[in-house]
Amino acid sequence: MTPTILVVDDEPSIRLAVKRAFAEHTVREAVDCAQALELARESYPDICILDQKLPDGDGLALVAKLKGIDPDLPVVLLTGHGSVDLAVEALKVGVSDFIEKPFPLERLRTTVRNLLEKQALGRQVKRLSGRNDGRSRMIASSLAMKRVLALIKRVAGVPSTTVLIQGESGVGKELVAKAIHERSARADKQFVAINCAALSEHLLEAELFGYEKGAFTGADSKGKSGLFEVAHGGTIFLDEVGEMPLALQTKLLRALQERRFRRVGGLADVEVDVRVVAATNRDLRAEVGAGRFRQDLYFRLKVVPIPVPPLRER
Repeated sequence: MTPTILVVDDEPSIRLAVKRAFAEHTVREAVDCAQALELARESYPDICILDQKLPDGDGLALVAKLKGIDPDLPVVLLTGHGSVDLAVEALKVGVSDFIEKPFPLERLRTTVRNLLEKQALGRQVKRLSGRNDGRSRMIASSLAMKRVLALIKRVAGVPSTTVLIQGESGVGKELVAKAIHERSARADKQFVAINCAALSEHLLEAELFGYEKGAFTGADSKGKSGLFEVAHGGTIFLDEVGEMPLALQTKLLRALQERRFRRVGGLADVEVDVRVVAATNRDLRAEVGAGRFRQDLYFRLKVVPIPVPPLRER
């Protein structure tokens, strides 16, 4: 897929020059900060060429907002008045390089080419390191998956937020969940996954919340910790959450709201610190309307929704 360049400059001549210099790339144009942010959210560019002075704000201040959308976005700052102080400040906010106006187009071409090559190499390293260490390294070239990656990066920075991943079977919902976990502050703790459609109601409850000894026929004489306890400090992934029975949804809702629950057959509350990431291939809103899924649980799970596109759209 052709790299996308976002050029942000209120001078038409600069935007035209950039467009001509990178005719083989997709170039998106913005004249101010507001339009730049709108295009960044819409197209997730591979690189941004940004003027320091814009009609509605300062280029350096815009860098932080762009990095909030995509932390890995390389930014080239264009400035009419270069100085050591500006260079230091630019590096602090995450600018990859800065070029003084007027500039030869070949200098800009070289800078952009080097940054795109570095970006491609970084993606390749992530792919290879993912094979070596077993961690889930996601890369993407399609716009649809770039949006998913950007959401992953943003939600990973808020390690207590509940996430609902939606998509057809086989699109990689568990891979998205693992990527959220591995990019978050919980990465050194457990990632625990369970398929809610694979177990009966009572077995699913016992697996999720554990049980005390003698809680039911065949219960271990010592009792057992549930997956919420095992995942303490980390992440629990509830795959096919739309298949969970209504009675168990109530217990899950309490665990989400209060960060505590009771084991099967238990009297004391167990407190946990765990991020819940749920996934479904069902339309949960329709399930709520049909009375098969609790509305309050739906809203509690869908704090940050991440729709994963099918393979045919990538």
